[in-house]
Amino acid sequence: MKDEDKVLKALATMQEGQNLIAKIVNELSSTVKELTGTVNKLTNEANGLRQDVVRMELQLTDKVKALFDGYESIRGTLTDHTQRLERIETKLETHEIQIKVLDSTKANKRKVK
Repeated sequence: MKDEDKVLKALATMQEGQNLIAKIVNELSSTVKELTGTVNKLTNEANGLRQDVVRMELQLTDKVKALFDGYESIRGTLTDHTQRLERIETKLETHEIQIKVLDSTKANKRKVK
């Protein structure tokens, strides 16, 4: 084989290698573009989810505040009703004692007659 043929063969082999490298670079470039698109899509979805979480937290905070306000209101009403009931029970006990006294006085008057 002549030196010239060897050089041509080496050049052909190098050309094939360059073509293969170019093909791989093109494939990698396509893959990078796809991955970039996927990353952008995921970033947008993550931002949307973040906004949803913030919105839900705000709504939940408002609802918890409303529930707490309702609890405080009911607790106040319950305390008031408990105090009223205690006063009524005290009056009832006093009335029961008065009725017993009146009954015994009435019974004593009947005995005296």
